[in-house]
Amino acid sequence: MPQMHELYALLLAFSATASAITAIIIWRRRTARGAVALLLLMLALIVWSTTYAIHWLQADPQARRFWLDATYLGVVSVPSLFFIFLLTFTQRDSWLNRQTYLLLALEPILTFLLLITDPYHGLFFAGKRAAGASDILSGGPWFWVNVVYSYGLILLAFLILLRFYLRTRRPFRRQAGLLLMGALLPWIGNITSLLGLKPPGLDLTPIVFTVTGIIFTTALLRTRLLDLVPVARSVLIEGMQDGLVVLDMQNRIVDINPSALALLDAQADAIIGQDIRTAIRHWPDIIERFQGVYEAREEVLLDGDPPRHFDVQISPLYGRGRHLTGRLITWHDISERKKADLERERLIGEMNAYAHTVAHDLKNPLNVTLGWIDLLKEIGAERLDEELNGYIRSVQQGGQLMLRIVDDLLLLATVRSQKEVPARRLSMAACIDKALDRLELLVEQSNATVVLPETWPPALGYQPWVEEIWANYISNAIKYGGTPPHIELGADVVPVGQARFWVKDNGRGLTSAEQERLFEQFERLDSTHTEGHGLGLSVVRRIADRLGGHVGVESAVGEGSKFYFTLPAPPGVWPDSRALDQ
Repeated sequence: MPQMHELYALLLAFSATASAITAIIIWRRRTARGAVALLLLMLALIVWSTTYAIHWLQADPQARRFWLDATYLGVVSVPSLFFIFLLTFTQRDSWLNRQTYLLLALEPILTFLLLITDPYHGLFFAGKRAAGASDILSGGPWFWVNVVYSYGLILLAFLILLRFYLRTRRPFRRQAGLLLMGALLPWIGNITSLLGLKPPGLDLTPIVFTVTGIIFTTALLRTRLLDLVPVARSVLIEGMQDGLVVLDMQNRIVDINPSALALLDAQADAIIGQDIRTAIRHWPDIIERFQGVYEAREEVLLDGDPPRHFDVQISPLYGRGRHLTGRLITWHDISERKKADLERERLIGEMNAYAHTVAHDLKNPLNVTLGWIDLLKEIGAERLDEELNGYIRSVQQGGQLMLRIVDDLLLLATVRSQKEVPARRLSMAACIDKALDRLELLVEQSNATVVLPETWPPALGYQPWVEEIWANYISNAIKYGGTPPHIELGADVVPVGQARFWVKDNGRGLTSAEQERLFEQFERLDSTHTEGHGLGLSVVRRIADRLGGHVGVESAVGEGSKFYFTLPAPPGVWPDSRALDQ
């Protein structure tokens, strides 16, 4: 019949085999949280059980002693590795830094060194060990230091895990409960050995740790211990309004907050651990759209009564060493914002329609009135005195100003509402001629000088809108220019495939603060000296934007101002081209 020591060696071999199988399974999931520490723990148990089994099969006393000493390679490593694993699992990674690792390695290394050098100082065994001894549960001062250190570390890990268990909600409590069982068994087993409640000369600790390994393996296979590690609750705030789901690399739901559960009409216990495509069947098209996407942001419309709009954001999750471990999906209900946007667009449309109608209704009688004033001015030039003719001119100027305001309102409504802009190659000289014709009276009354270039660079645009830009820029240059106004028009080709057109005046110039406000609606260059409705430059900006260009100003106090706008160049015209168009 086999001897007791042979049966014990066989049991230790089984322990080493179970630990090896566990290590292989963990290796396949080595990117999961805590996997590295648990893998090293299983390797230490393999060393412990294997060397101890070999020890019991040796007949030579010196060989028995050698293999008994070799067991300490595993014995001294297990408490520190178990402690590190539980810190990682319970989300206390902040405790683990270089200094912590050094402290946790210091005592095991020192213990093993004192063990193999014991014949020189006697600190470990203190002369209590015979040449062929099998009992490793007695010794000198450092032996008991190691015992206190090891069980103190295991007890601290157990208390941390117990606190984590009490504060963890379902379903993660099952995981923590299995870990509690695994942490408690070796501690009880080794105390039983120390108290002599075991067969003489045998140490049951590696056997009990093997049971711990089996428990961890069961948890790994049945509850996905390493895959379903809880995300810190400080991130998944229970009371947050936004829905939040965490997926692992296999698209399984790792965690989910109450807002998401309410939207999905599901229970956490029922869907955690399931593939998201299986757990959430409400919106297969949306799930399929984001399948395999690790970073995105998109608005999603969910059918219902009423329909709901969500801002969905997907972000990658990384573990230690920047290993991709899964995805974080959040969604924010923007239904009210969408409803407000639609209402705003409706109001804008109504206001544009109203402005367009009112402007048309005003324009017709204004044109008739201005026509009668022109006739009265022509007839009264010889029959009326200078004072009455001055009154007629004032009425005429007021009517023309009102007509320009109406035209601006009509243009503003058109720029906002017109979807298709027929951009064609422009005749810039013709645009400016029409703009100057509209401003003939203003130029004449202000004694303004307008200097034009001989040629213009080619550009694409919509001629009625571009004419409006020139009319606004030139009229502003007259109003805010010097006395008398000296206005220069010009253009150059900028190196971005566009032409830049500008109007330069001899006015007082603008401060930086004034330049920042210029192209906003209802802002006027100088409200104390000039009357106006403040729509012109904002219309200019909208037109340039719609035509694919932009607007701007270059100015300094005392040096005048240069207002410019850009337009796209026609196809085939290079940025450095100097081809000009009459």
